[in-house]
Amino acid sequence: MKAKRIISAVLIAAIFILCIWGTYRVLRWKDTVKKYTSSVTQMYETGRNLTDVVFVGSSHCYFSVYPQYFWEDMGVSVFDLAVSSQDYKSAYYQLKELLKTQNPKVVFMDVYGITYDEQQVAGNEYRNLLSMNTSINSVEHVLMDSSKEKWLDYIFRFPIIHTRYKELGKFDFVDYKPNSFIRGETLTWRKNGQGEPLFADGELNPIPLDKDRLKWLDDMVKLSEKEKFSLVFYTSPYFTTQEEQAQTDAVSVYAEEHGIPMFDLNRLRREIGFDFYEDLIDSGHCNAYGARKIADFFENYLSENFDLTDHRGDERYWQWDMDLKWYDHCRILEGMEDAADMPSYTALASELSDTVTVISLEGNEYADGEYPDYVTALSEFGIDVMAEGAGKWIYRDGRAEKVLDNDVNAKEYYLELNNTDTLRLKYEGDYLFKENIMINRDSYYNKYCRLAVIVYDCMSGEVVSYRCF
Repeated sequence: MKAKRIISAVLIAAIFILCIWGTYRVLRWKDTVKKYTSSVTQMYETGRNLTDVVFVGSSHCYFSVYPQYFWEDMGVSVFDLAVSSQDYKSAYYQLKELLKTQNPKVVFMDVYGITYDEQQVAGNEYRNLLSMNTSINSVEHVLMDSSKEKWLDYIFRFPIIHTRYKELGKFDFVDYKPNSFIRGETLTWRKNGQGEPLFADGELNPIPLDKDRLKWLDDMVKLSEKEKFSLVFYTSPYFTTQEEQAQTDAVSVYAEEHGIPMFDLNRLRREIGFDFYEDLIDSGHCNAYGARKIADFFENYLSENFDLTDHRGDERYWQWDMDLKWYDHCRILEGMEDAADMPSYTALASELSDTVTVISLEGNEYADGEYPDYVTALSEFGIDVMAEGAGKWIYRDGRAEKVLDNDVNAKEYYLELNNTDTLRLKYEGDYLFKENIMINRDSYYNKYCRLAVIVYDCMSGEVVSYRCF
């Protein structure tokens, strides 16, 4: 009887643990800003000792440093260990986490994080405190960078699930491979600069840094000496306040006293040709044009001061090859977003690789070239509308295949896009039938228009463009 009770107790405990784990797996906090992944996730997905150069910082960092530029120009493996609103304490512990698996030669630390003490948005607090795997390092991070009343929440993590009920999505319920090829950056070509910094000229005007900030600077120097990487301080260009600039100037003074390179790109904006109206998307974040100028500046610095290996052609560095492909991918998508007419849009869409494009032309009034714009637009996909008539096509690998005629008796068409997404095409009538084009339960119908183009990105596993004309 005693043995039976022990076995029963063990089974009950095991079932309880499995139930708790199953609940936690679904409801645990996940970073939803970058499609359920983050730079920390990508760090864990990177093979050991592949990263030459690391940039550490907040969103200023992941908007201003494009690893693709360094890879394309030099074959240098750059990684952005950048987290939204990353404060200086988070920067230290996240870098320590990276150093468990990587041995970078150079670490560029964006010191913008010293300008604030507390996270203003709960999501950013979670991103900084919950992104790392549970370890002694992550526990120390929580103890150093959060209030005592939150320690148990952040260390054990389970209480955080109560913030996530409303935002649960498909990736919470299925096993999926996280994006592992993006190197931490966020790509954009938008322009919306808002003026030059007012306090980044003339002599340095430092203000005293408190003991915590000074200790952080000391700790960063000690970490660089222990792990044998070259430490570089810098700030990305942004519209700095007078106090922020004074704090940055204080870091410049500290860096000079300790023999650490420091590049304040606000003060160096003219030297690098940075245009605060053309090279920013807002007052604090760069676009691709600004990131290009920053890359040129730091590439010159790296070339002059370090002997870095060109890894292009080495299969171990496939993630950097893939990331460069992703850059070209996103550049085309950005152009499609801005395209003013059908032929311009479809010409760009036809250039994309690693996509499945659904082309839905409804209505059959195309005899005698009555609608030349549609005929021209679809010819970019190699579709001869006058010969084939209206219907639905799948375009991939540079080839269009007609899979459905506009016939209510036509058999439905299905395509498994990946292990979570299924495309279904049918025809119930023209223009306003939402069931005509479905991906899972989401409709991508023609919205009362003759032509709908839906681009599904196989690299990221999502619809990245949906336009109706």
